[in-house]
Amino acid sequence: MVKWLAFRKEWGKKQGTKEAEITAVKISGARGKITDRFKCGQEVKIIAEFVVHEEVKEPHFGVAIFREDGSYCHGPNTFFDGYRIEKLRKGEGWFSIEYESLNLMPGEYRISVAIWDKKEFLAYSYHPGFYKIRILGRNKNGQLFYMPCQWKSQDKVSSKVPKEEEPDLRFLEDKWKKKFSSREVKITSVELLSKKGNLSDSFETGQDMEIRLKIKNKRDWLNEYLWVGIYREDNVYCYGTLKSLAKDEKIISLVYPKLQLLPGEYRISVGIWKPNQKAPLVCHHGIYPFEVFFERKDHGTIYMDHSWGWELP
Repeated sequence: MVKWLAFRKEWGKKQGTKEAEITAVKISGARGKITDRFKCGQEVKIIAEFVVHEEVKEPHFGVAIFREDGSYCHGPNTFFDGYRIEKLRKGEGWFSIEYESLNLMPGEYRISVAIWDKKEFLAYSYHPGFYKIRILGRNKNGQLFYMPCQWKSQDKVSSKVPKEEEPDLRFLEDKWKKKFSSREVKITSVELLSKKGNLSDSFETGQDMEIRLKIKNKRDWLNEYLWVGIYREDNVYCYGTLKSLAKDEKIISLVYPKLQLLPGEYRISVGIWKPNQKAPLVCHHGIYPFEVFFERKDHGTIYMDHSWGWELP
């Protein structure tokens, strides 16, 4: 894992012992069109061509995606995914990884590709942060990725707030792990529940997670909305979503039917905002911790479904 987390100053510098050498990398979208620009949720395929100068035993192929600021998004490899490659003989070949839906939010990203030895200790060929892509669109608060979710209130599906109403979270930059409330509005509890409805602070990648909030309000809602954000422990904003608040709503749930976070420690923030208001009425920022585990190994922050292909010499 340390190998993939190379310092950013190493990006763009090819490395490796070159028994096997990556000679070209092609990035394409739908219908195989070569491009470096995508929209969130689009298909992306990465193909790495290589030549083997000397036979190597039990290698594996890896790809890693980083945001331009160094945030680690996803770094799968063939070994973690259960594939065994016995050897690479002299000659030419290729390997590929395909994402049906690359759920990264708008911004600049870097892609690393590598051919490793069995233990990911020796790189035969390693191109850290060598290839650039851009996810098009606006990303006001610097979210890392999109994660499908659903609001529920009194067992009914509730409406989300239009994206253009997203609050400016710069107010929270120096409020990490702090609470503040108003006299009229309070968030009285935030509970994390498993698929079976049990309280929990530990969840598995790909399983259900419910965030249940109880709100105390002494007046009718006007145009206020509820915000829930998930952060990594190091304060990287993973994903947040909003919901319009309706009269008499006291218990509200946010359900992630397929938690796409990879193993690590995370924190939840919640707040209630008025449109175009810089400061929230109430906010608990980074207060509620939970951890994620996975029965398999994987690198990064977000799990995205993917498939491998290759042709070996």
